[in-house]
Amino acid sequence: MRRCLAAGLIAFALILAPAAGAQEAYDDVVTAEAETQEGLFSVHHVGDKLLFEIPDGVLGRDMIIMSRYAKAQEGLSGSGSNMAPNMVVRWERHGDRILLRAVSYQRTADEGSPVQMAVENTAYPAILHALPIEAEGDGTSVVDVTDVYLGDAPTFSLPRQTRQRLSVRRFDRDRSWLEWTRSFPTNVEVRVVQTYAADQPPSSARGGSLSFEVNHSMVMLPEEPMMPRLYDERTGLISMQVTDYSSEFQGVRPHRYLIRYRLEPSDPEAYARGEIVDPVKPWTWYIDPATPEWCGHQPRKRTRTFRCSMPATRWFATTRRWFVRPTPVPTWSTRAPAKRSGRI
Repeated sequence: MRRCLAAGLIAFALILAPAAGAQEAYDDVVTAEAETQEGLFSVHHVGDKLLFEIPDGVLGRDMIIMSRYAKAQEGLSGSGSNMAPNMVVRWERHGDRILLRAVSYQRTADEGSPVQMAVENTAYPAILHALPIEAEGDGTSVVDVTDVYLGDAPTFSLPRQTRQRLSVRRFDRDRSWLEWTRSFPTNVEVRVVQTYAADQPPSSARGGSLSFEVNHSMVMLPEEPMMPRLYDERTGLISMQVTDYSSEFQGVRPHRYLIRYRLEPSDPEAYARGEIVDPVKPWTWYIDPATPEWCGHQPRKRTRTFRCSMPATRWFATTRRWFVRPTPVPTWSTRAPAKRSGRI
């Protein structure tokens, strides 16, 4: 009798319990107590959880991840320097999961050619994270990214080379936390404090700890890639290497392209006639509020010099603007050259 009763209770509990991986109602995941920021993603803070509500429209779009030290322990790195190299990623849906995948454009070929298929087969995007869909909104998917940013995931944590140099033993979750998040129309900013146990920390060696504050930027890249400009070694500018397997050159020869700002005339016809025109989107450069006053005027001085030369280049003189922001949270969109559809 007791066995039958126990079996009945277990069966009843299984009927009531949600199936493994089943989604919950949206209001049960994004509760009324959630603190929400609208932008590229809707970012929700629900208790200790950090949720991204990703619109279907941004799935498959290229984005870039930039991780920079906001505050660093003495001897680790300068504030503002990159913690790790930038990475191009995209969000994709696969069944009941949202994937974050790394994308490479170091190898390219003309769209529609057999060579392009071979290049794509040898550049399969790595799966960085596979996140269960917690709930679905109106054309959106809600995923929990708490462990992505606050865990020891390689994508958003200290690179292996730095760990080896400082003899890092482990990541300490108890001494790490989320500082804040910001969501803008084209980017999402996540600021976290990370702490590691290290045998050779850059300072305060007796404590055996390494702590820093890092800002992770996820920026939407332009849907229409800009045309490339070939690199000339005489310029001394920053460049990147791309191998084009559709080149007419007999063999494989890499090309180098400039990493540059996207500056386009608002009136191409007037620009072609030699007239001074406004850019489609002016450059906006930011001076870090931590910049000393005695050297803060130098960028402005260079800007005035640059403005004097603008008429000769047929650009309106206010192409660059300088501001001092109280909180250095970036809102710009950047992209390294990457060939798609025969263009970059």
